[in-house]
Amino acid sequence: MRDRGLLITALVLVATGLIGMTLQESAGGRGMQGPMMGPMMGWWGSGYANDLGRPPVAGAVTLEVVATEFAFEPDELAIAADESFNLSLTNTGTVLHDLTIPELGVRLVARSGEAATVGLRAARAGRYRFSCTVAGHAEAGMVGVLVADG
Repeated sequence: MRDRGLLITALVLVATGLIGMTLQESAGGRGMQGPMMGPMMGWWGSGYANDLGRPPVAGAVTLEVVATEFAFEPDELAIAADESFNLSLTNTGTVLHDLTIPELGVRLVARSGEAATVGLRAARAGRYRFSCTVAGHAEAGMVGVLVADG
């Protein structure tokens, strides 16, 4: 019963945010902005950016993550520290999701049915929290950890 209540709360938060962003844009505003979104990004449904400056690394292992409502599968990833790798996000859900790892400067965004991949290197051994930064999604359970073993 508690999980159902969390899901309903998350859906209400998402719907409220989407309505507010739509009203703000239709009134001439610039939509939602925040630390993960610069002023040029607009709101989630209109121009979003992936880490296109970091193309996949040829021959490197790819860690694949699937986004659904509202979870990542798997929610724990493991890689050797300082090893180049690719991170891939596939969205099988019905709404837009992202996978953001602030400590590594990574943000992958995928609309429903889309996938995005970025090549990167873990800076050091450690645990790196990742989450979906769409309003209410992390609170609904879209969080995980990347473990870089050294």
